[in-house]
Amino acid sequence: VFQGNQDSFTPVVNSLDPPLLTRYLRIHPQSWVHQIALRMEVLGCEAQDLY
Repeated sequence: VFQGNQDSFTPVVNSLDPPLLTRYLRIHPQSWVHQIALRMEVLGCEAQDLY
């Protein structure tokens, strides 16, 4: 479970350690306040950088 932001201005960075080699990434929000919303960015690297 990743931590999210507590306001609408502060970004939160969560890292996957160890890194994943994947084609798809599914996100399942666990909780929200008022209306559910999700804004995210996934940063990747070249596969050869993983080894």
